[in-house]
Amino acid sequence: PQLSEYRDTYSAFIELVDNETIAATESALIGGTEYPSGMWQPLIPVQDFHTIYLANDLPTGEHDLFLRLERASDSLPIHAHLPGKPFQTKDRVRIGQIQIR
Repeated sequence: PQLSEYRDTYSAFIELVDNETIAATESALIGGTEYPSGMWQPLIPVQDFHTIYLANDLPTGEHDLFLRLERASDSLPIHAHLPGKPFQTKDRVRIGQIQIR
């Protein structure tokens, strides 16, 4: 977290998308309930791991993995700023691709 007086807690949503259809999703408070993001100290790095569970019957092929954030208190979406394009934002960011076999 950067230096700021503003503090809030956020939820992360990991989504596995197959042809624009959400095939799986998981959500959790960033930092968990013990150390939520609203308690994070400025300029101290934090690692936060999230797991997405997949059904056994997912169709084979390549699926896109996305991350989106919401403010936990009111579910307001937190938009991501695109690198090199400070005035463009997205609701979610593609973080990779998964091959289902």
